[in-house]
Amino acid sequence: LAKRRAYYSVYTSRGCPFGCAFCQNLFGRKYRFRSPENVLDEVEILVRQYGIEEIHFPDDCFNLLQERALSIFDGIRRRGLKIAVAFPSGLRGDLLDRTFLETAQKAGVYKIPFGIETGSLRLQKRIGKSLDLEKIRQNIALASNLGIITQGFFILGFPTETEQEMLETGRFAQKTKLHFATFNWANAFPGTALFDWALSMGKPVDAVAPDEFDFDDPPVPLADIAPDRMQAIARQINSGFYLDPSRLW
Repeated sequence: LAKRRAYYSVYTSRGCPFGCAFCQNLFGRKYRFRSPENVLDEVEILVRQYGIEEIHFPDDCFNLLQERALSIFDGIRRRGLKIAVAFPSGLRGDLLDRTFLETAQKAGVYKIPFGIETGSLRLQKRIGKSLDLEKIRQNIALASNLGIITQGFFILGFPTETEQEMLETGRFAQKTKLHFATFNWANAFPGTALFDWALSMGKPVDAVAPDEFDFDDPPVPLADIAPDRMQAIARQINSGFYLDPSRLW
């Protein structure tokens, strides 16, 4: 989604220090970041010289260093850059607070996704995400109340995941003030901890060709649940979220 036609992506950092089991971590675990002034100089060139009206920051973890993130937001306003700002990738939701969200909104941020993955506390620990789910719920409400579009990214079908844990994820999403939610299936990409975990459980993920991975129809279901039952659960979760009367309103 883009609010304005002329938009452009700008990476402000690379790397993510967190160890989520499903992540390929293409940029590595070491966090390397550009200074706020360096980022702002590029954004200003894009706006003044090339007519860009919207900036997307697709960093793995834009908000790891809050003071740096706030300096970028403040600089956008200080330089008089009248732009819309969005984040295609999920921010680390339990690191957000009211100051971050209010400053972001004033700088033109209109959309923030939250990478939540699962509503199961057991799986949160098992996949290495370890989010504070209550803090996430509060920050989603804060962002929504500020008029920021919120989206949740979720993953279903981890190894050992039960039907009840999948439904628990759906219930968590439904009880938040998220505007949108995306429920994808777990895929065990080579080089990830999830790949090794799946192999240890006898899943033939090492036989999957790179072009066969599919977030809607995984080539190797990782949970011990029949594929048709998993699809039925996914439909139930999606309809429960999007057909909720309060969310439709």
